[in-house]
Amino acid sequence: MSDPALCDAFYDQLAPWYHLIYPDWEASMRRQAASIDAVLHDFQRRPTVDIVDVACGIGTQAIGLAQLGYRLAVADMRNAYVRHGGGFDAVLCGDNSITHLLTDQDIGRALGQFLQCLAPGGACLVSTRDYDLEQATERQIKPYGLREAER
Repeated sequence: MSDPALCDAFYDQLAPWYHLIYPDWEASMRRQAASIDAVLHDFQRRPTVDIVDVACGIGTQAIGLAQLGYRLAVADMRNAYVRHGGGFDAVLCGDNSITHLLTDQDIGRALGQFLQCLAPGGACLVSTRDYDLEQATERQIKPYGLREAER
């Protein structure tokens, strides 16, 4: 897909099924927030309060972090600084999202936006995974049970 609008529409169609990745989305949300919180506390020399989540999706990290007291802004990673400006303690780009940008130029632009969003000494957390190892079928059996999406 070379058209960003088509790409956005594709991921919008997947969004209603993102939660099926998790055996218990609420528990996963709390676990992921606790993990990110721990990384931020280990990395930062000052308290992290304001985060911009540039790959919010269904909010798996953002909601849990907000429940821990963080203030969050969300933005398209390609326009995060344009949308919210700078001064953030951290930029969060989770769940392999950056790899879905269409060109090296888009990735470079996004990384530049992340840098501009950060206050001096801020943290940028980017996570990636190899989804090619996952089977792309309508019905999957995971260790936590059958996951089936209605059409």
